[in-house]
Amino acid sequence: MACGSKSAISKKKPFAYNVAYAESKDGLNWTRPALGVFDALPEDPRNNLIKLGREKTQMIDVEHNPKPGVIPGRFVALHNEAGGLRISTSDDGKTFTWLSEEPTLPYHSDTSNNLVYDEVRDRWFIYCRPRAYAGDHKRRVSVQESKDLKNWTHERTILIPDEHEVPEYYGMTVFRRGDLFFGMLQVFDRVTGLMHAELAWSDDGYVWHKIGNHPQVLGVGAKGEWDENMVIPGEGPVVVGDEMWFYYAGAKEPHLLADQIPAAGLAIAPRDQLVGLRPKEGQTGYALTRPFFRPEAGDLVLNTTIDEAGGSVAVELRDDFGNPIPGFTAEDCAPVVAGGLAMPVRWKGRGLSEVPEKEIRMRFVIKGATLFTYDVVPSVQ
Repeated sequence: MACGSKSAISKKKPFAYNVAYAESKDGLNWTRPALGVFDALPEDPRNNLIKLGREKTQMIDVEHNPKPGVIPGRFVALHNEAGGLRISTSDDGKTFTWLSEEPTLPYHSDTSNNLVYDEVRDRWFIYCRPRAYAGDHKRRVSVQESKDLKNWTHERTILIPDEHEVPEYYGMTVFRRGDLFFGMLQVFDRVTGLMHAELAWSDDGYVWHKIGNHPQVLGVGAKGEWDENMVIPGEGPVVVGDEMWFYYAGAKEPHLLADQIPAAGLAIAPRDQLVGLRPKEGQTGYALTRPFFRPEAGDLVLNTTIDEAGGSVAVELRDDFGNPIPGFTAEDCAPVVAGGLAMPVRWKGRGLSEVPEKEIRMRFVIKGATLFTYDVVPSVQ
């Protein structure tokens, strides 16, 4: 884990930052080993600051290198630096080297900038702030794209608060799950100094969607708690068994208050249960998918929760025109009546790959339950 730190070097150079290092074997108990790689503090060579950048280095995002034969090092990092955003690489996560002497983005983006690799289309995204803005502040979310981490498209602003929201998005950390990009959108109220996170999602990285009533996916702590004023999600979740672990920074004081002492926290959610479909109380809900080519093998599984009073999720298969496929109607389906992360769906003992139609839709019938995701897994038969 890398995190920002105002170090003793701040006494020698105004507004200077460094990045500190911590490690853990279980993700819960963390140590801060003396690395001995940061040489700007001769009075304390045992510090746990990493060797990264040269001036005002902050807001680092570290990723495993998905293309080690093309890009040097085990890790790729995006970080703020005097002169703009830079990309650096490292073999050990402690000593980093700039990928280029020229800034990756030649402007200041003082937020949790995010580097995301899209393995489906073999491209990189940087989510940061735009360089130009119409109002009195640039706290918006923009994206740029690259194939080689060197040549980047011009930034495109992709998220702007609407008239019913507080007027600033501090930033957004983005990660991939399944076929979607998910974003932990940091909503900032400049008047109160409060900052919480809301969920956004996209299927292409450019067009983003949010839930209309803006529920908080990660809210601030209770009054008196260490994170009562600000929470800023870190990189995407670490999947641990049936859980998703989200590390985040939190602060007891509002933004821009001097002498803050932020800390790191952990929020845990059931795996892939970030946003779901459920009907109104006492009603039946229906959802129809886009058409797709059914898999040649494998079984359909649902990620669901069922209300304590009872409920179910049934699946009806339909052709491209929306007509029910005989033998695979809702009446033929053995409904899912228990919650779980991978509950199998069968139609009178038959699986998804046994459907005669090649191009199909799925119509979900939801009663007293929440449907989060569906997937096709290898058949257990």
